[in-house]
Amino acid sequence: MSIAAEALRRLLKGPWTLKYPREPAEAPEGYRGRLLIDSSVCRGCGVCARVCPSNAVELVEGDAEIIVRVYHDKCIRCGECVEKCPYRALSFSREFEHTSRTSLTVMAEARIPAVRCGVCGRLFISERLGVDIAGCSRRELPYLTQLCPDCRARVAASATASRKIT
Repeated sequence: MSIAAEALRRLLKGPWTLKYPREPAEAPEGYRGRLLIDSSVCRGCGVCARVCPSNAVELVEGDAEIIVRVYHDKCIRCGECVEKCPYRALSFSREFEHTSRTSLTVMAEARIPAVRCGVCGRLFISERLGVDIAGCSRRELPYLTQLCPDCRARVAASATASRKIT
């Protein structure tokens, strides 16, 4: 085929690209867009916040809930939190348009009801995680869901100190 015939064929066929944004474009499979939190699955365990290299995920205490927040502007889309989440509560969307006129879209948030410590009153574990721990427990594990780690250490230390050495 001659060069002139090939050029004419290409001109008649039209452009190879989409006329974005008039024609919608779809991200390829495996694209890492915004980080999504499934609040019906999330336990507020904090694994995602501990493994995030850019500190884009944080856990915050609310009034009676643990709040898991993901800041999209800090997220480097490495996927560590998605990979390490034991409950598969995190995933990436295929959305690639990240501009917005509102501040509500710069952060994803999940609110999980939490349990207060029986001694100091501090929020320390989500209700769902407490049920998971107590549900598969032996007799001392409900104790883990009633006291925060600091109070548990103090109670254990005072119990150990009060034992008589024989």
